[in-house]
Amino acid sequence: MMPALMAIFGFKQDTETAAFTASNTACKNNFKAINSSLCDNQYLCGNTITIADYIVANGHVLAFQTMLDAGFCKAMGKAAAWFKRVIAQPAFVKVMGVVQCTAKAMKPILKPEVKAVKVVAPVVKKEEKKKEGDQFVKTDFVLYDYKTYLVNLKDMGGEGIAKTKEMFQSKEFNNAFSYWHFKYDKYGDEGQVHYKFVNLL
Repeated sequence: MMPALMAIFGFKQDTETAAFTASNTACKNNFKAINSSLCDNQYLCGNTITIADYIVANGHVLAFQTMLDAGFCKAMGKAAAWFKRVIAQPAFVKVMGVVQCTAKAMKPILKPEVKAVKVVAPVVKKEEKKKEGDQFVKTDFVLYDYKTYLVNLKDMGGEGIAKTKEMFQSKEFNNAFSYWHFKYDKYGDEGQVHYKFVNLL
């Protein structure tokens, strides 16, 4: 009973919900046992009040003033009537005063429950094995095909450059290549043999 009473009166404010519930339930179970044992008797040991009635009733005073409300007393009719008979005795009132039973159970001050924070492990994306060529930009431009087309074209400076611009500006080209223009000076005997430079792109 004490853990529940300590929480209700605020003497202990770190009582956990489970501890309060267990204490409250134990108190009510004690009173249920009294209710069952009374049978048709007015008091614990028959129909005459004894010291046992004073001691047990006195032990339940705080419970009746805080936890055992009107609804519980209605369900425990025999025990509730017994308690009221005992606390109305002049000898009891002289020592304990007039006891007022609670109509509604008082709320305890309990330890705030800390909600567990669910830690979600980050999803590790499985790295796919890179294939040869994955490091390059995806493009529809095939360098070999372009070179073959250009070197076999008679009008490289006109039709060839126009076609090159068209290919470089297409969406699928994806800026995969850049075109550089160099001024090339021939030295010595360079360029005298056609096959040595015609296919150098």
